[in-house]
Amino acid sequence: QTIPAVILDLAPPPTGKLSLFNLYVALSRSSGRETIRLLRDFAEKALTSPHLPKLTAEDDRLSRMN
Repeated sequence: QTIPAVILDLAPPPTGKLSLFNLYVALSRSSGRETIRLLRDFAEKALTSPHLPKLTAEDDRLSRMN
């Protein structure tokens, strides 16, 4: 589902942690760069951290099915 405007907060959540998957889902809901606004500055590591091992393993499993 596309959302007309997205306000994104990349600060670490109070519990758990922010994953690249969470970021992808939030950003993929926008209709483009022009409709995304960042709520605050964020640490670069939020965008450069590795994927969760379970997600990588599942991606590998699905790739082998093709």
